[in-house]
Amino acid sequence: MAGSLLDGDDFSSIGASKAPKKSRGPTDNAMKAKIAVIVVCLGGAVGLYAWQSGMFDSKPKDTRTQEEIQIDEEEFQRQQKEIEEMQKLPQYQMGDA
Repeated sequence: MAGSLLDGDDFSSIGASKAPKKSRGPTDNAMKAKIAVIVVCLGGAVGLYAWQSGMFDSKPKDTRTQEEIQIDEEEFQRQQKEIEEMQKLPQYQMGDA
């Protein structure tokens, strides 16, 4: 007779695993819980550090002093005047050629 879908008298399926099942005790669940707690704590610590260092601010903080800002403004004004003076030179003026 051809093979049957069932093995023997116990009616277990042919594809059923014959290997013994590995029992998972409470230690596996405890280790998973410990790992989850560690991951959550580390994530919270990184988030807190990022928040305190200003990574979530939409605009960067200007840490320059008022004197430095004034010096930068004066330098910018000086550069603008130099550009205007250079544009007045004959070699920079555009003409009909």
